[in-house]
Amino acid sequence: WLKDVLHSRFLGNLVLGFDPAVYCPNELIHPTDRLYVVQHGVCIHGRVVLNKNQVWNVDFLLMQPHLRRLQTTVAISYLHVIYITKNRLDETLDHFPREKELVR
Repeated sequence: WLKDVLHSRFLGNLVLGFDPAVYCPNELIHPTDRLYVVQHGVCIHGRVVLNKNQVWNVDFLLMQPHLRRLQTTVAISYLHVIYITKNRLDETLDHFPREKELVR
């Protein structure tokens, strides 16, 4: 759906909705209603090693928790991420009805 909104104001507002976070080596990141993007560092999400520009919790949009993969993530090095919560995404989508239909 992102391909369909590349040239709209929605994408700029979406980017502004992300917040930064930093985790120390061996720190556990428990599953939440957030989509994470690795900016710097390495982590393990489930059995998958993630590094720069990779994401986890892409299923955070699902309304029914039993459909989500709730796996703990472990920071291997100092881990710099940006994240957006489901609430923040929903607030952004409320201002963009066309994009809201694409996401749903």
